[in-house]
Amino acid sequence: MRRVSGLLTHRLARSLVIDYLERENTAAFAYIYCEYNRREEQTQVALLSSLLQQLLRRETGSSLPGAVAAMYEAHKRDNTCPAVAEITNHLRDLVARLPAFYVVVDALDECANNDNDALTFISALRTLGPGVKLLCTSRFSTTFETYFGVADKLEISAHGEDIAMFLESQMRQQTMLARNIGGDAKLKGEIADTIIGESHGM
Repeated sequence: MRRVSGLLTHRLARSLVIDYLERENTAAFAYIYCEYNRREEQTQVALLSSLLQQLLRRETGSSLPGAVAAMYEAHKRDNTCPAVAEITNHLRDLVARLPAFYVVVDALDECANNDNDALTFISALRTLGPGVKLLCTSRFSTTFETYFGVADKLEISAHGEDIAMFLESQMRQQTMLARNIGGDAKLKGEIADTIIGESHGM
């Protein structure tokens, strides 16, 4: 598990990781970007289906394996959705053929309504076999800390000067904000000081 917070935002962190994996031609990987406002949509079936789709696209080209095609046709015919076990079984079969399968889960703390529900998804991933290499980003959580135990962690906390640089950039780029603040250096300073004071390293 990698715990990432602060101005190394989720977007930057995931971009660096995905860019690295894409440069590794032999690495099979997939990623999930969780969003707080989409927690109801981020069901275990939806997340696992996304991983299956990404893996199929990367590893099998244009033709689906027969068993996956049969599952798709059956559910399309009956207007139903596959169960977690069905998707997991297909993922397990595909992963077993690979030397490694890297999965990046961004913002695990925004995956579900509570941390335990988020870990149900992670537990499903861990049943796919020893070839699965998992990297998660998250704000700190005692529940995650306990679950991941001795897994490698990288804790990142923003420094005041980093936050100030980020805010300066945003105040220039956001048209409405730039118009309201104008050239008022004192107001800019007050905004930056207040946000830095409240951020506590996040």
